[in-house]
Amino acid sequence: MVFHKIYLISIQRLIVMDNIVLESILLSGLIKHPNLFYELERRITVRDFEEPRHGKLYDLIRHIRIKSEVDSITRFNFMTTAADLGEVLSDVEIDAVDMLLARNVDTESTTNAAKIIKKRSVVQELRDILEKESREVESAEGSVYEVVGGIEDRLFHAFNTLGSDEDVMVNIAKQAFDFTKGLVGAPSIGLDLGFPNWQKAFGKIRNGSVNGVFARMKQGKSQLALQLAVRCMLRDVPVLLLDTELGQEMQMIRLCAQAAKVPYEYVEEGTWVRNADMVKRMAEAEEWMKTKEFMYADISGQSIQEAANCIRKFALKYNRNPGITPQCLVIYDYIKLPDIGMLATAQEHQILGAVTSRMHDEALRLKLPIFVVGQQGRSGTESDSNTTIADSDKIGRDLDSMTLIRRKTERELEIDPSENGTHMLKVMDCRSGPGHIGDEYVNLKFDMSCGAMSEGDEFTYEKLKWLRNQTERNEP
Repeated sequence: MVFHKIYLISIQRLIVMDNIVLESILLSGLIKHPNLFYELERRITVRDFEEPRHGKLYDLIRHIRIKSEVDSITRFNFMTTAADLGEVLSDVEIDAVDMLLARNVDTESTTNAAKIIKKRSVVQELRDILEKESREVESAEGSVYEVVGGIEDRLFHAFNTLGSDEDVMVNIAKQAFDFTKGLVGAPSIGLDLGFPNWQKAFGKIRNGSVNGVFARMKQGKSQLALQLAVRCMLRDVPVLLLDTELGQEMQMIRLCAQAAKVPYEYVEEGTWVRNADMVKRMAEAEEWMKTKEFMYADISGQSIQEAANCIRKFALKYNRNPGITPQCLVIYDYIKLPDIGMLATAQEHQILGAVTSRMHDEALRLKLPIFVVGQQGRSGTESDSNTTIADSDKIGRDLDSMTLIRRKTERELEIDPSENGTHMLKVMDCRSGPGHIGDEYVNLKFDMSCGAMSEGDEFTYEKLKWLRNQTERNEP
């Protein structure tokens, strides 16, 4: 075999070449420099080749590299690898191999050819996606928001996978320790909102997680949700509140009250202006809130799709480069039927399960944390259990944690007085943290007049055991 001189092709010349020529340059470069395949295999896939014969030869090169380490690839390598795969190279394909072997392309030209091929492939794929969507929209049914949301959803998924080979498997055994070593000295995992014991118990507020807070009516679950939002603002973390219950005006009243620590009724009635201390606190809260990002959307009666649309738009603006520490937070207050008419086609637990399932998918896809608020069933007055959460099986399977918030009973206050906390946060189920067992919980000091909250000590099994021992010793 007589080789031509090494081809060093300028990027300007490569750009004007058609795909078939570029593909042959890429393949010739990989034949001469097989180690380049490791660098290019995640960028170029078989479907990027316009000429099917070139795609087949590229796949054979991949199998040759898997099979053995070689300095350069020969016709014999192609023939034997094809035979191992149960394939036979045609005379035309053998001639193509000989032509590729005759060209001696340098590494830079090979890499540049790969970049241009990939760009053209992605552009064509994008055109195909947009053409398909233009046909779909003509026959789409539903409201304008549902149609637009459906298109956004499909395009978002398509753009995330654009130019990728979904069948590629990754050997994480080669990467796992390098990845974990890279975590040394990195920012802490999870978003810290000033509830250390609770956050530790349920496994931290992580990107890709959906954590649930549940309670009976008037126990403070929505106030806790808003408190999380206020704490996000204090830490310059953008927050999105998806509201299905209270409405924008009530949320703004509560927001001002919590931020300024002024009772809700004074804010709602406007009587705070008669108190100099309240005037000062309201002014201070107004000043620091001016520069914060608290996005609100009333999604009462709207579909799951519309809620997902809001989350996606929020993420595109505020979650540009997600890492191990969340850059933003989404709060969904609270899970309920979007439309009572939906019961005609599905049972309530199926619909509510679909809501948490969609939140779970969006959290993973967008790499951000979501908090959802839900209703505890009537049996929640009798026991603390995840079974007291309405439709817990359907809802809980897509949650990373389930926390109950409630007032402490008189009996509990006798053992653990109100100075330690008037309410409790009890982690019933969780994937990452230790959770709580038996009578364990985190104390919550909660002023329900204005939503002011602070975490108290954790009431553990060891503390309960100690208290019981003390009681027994003091008994006559």
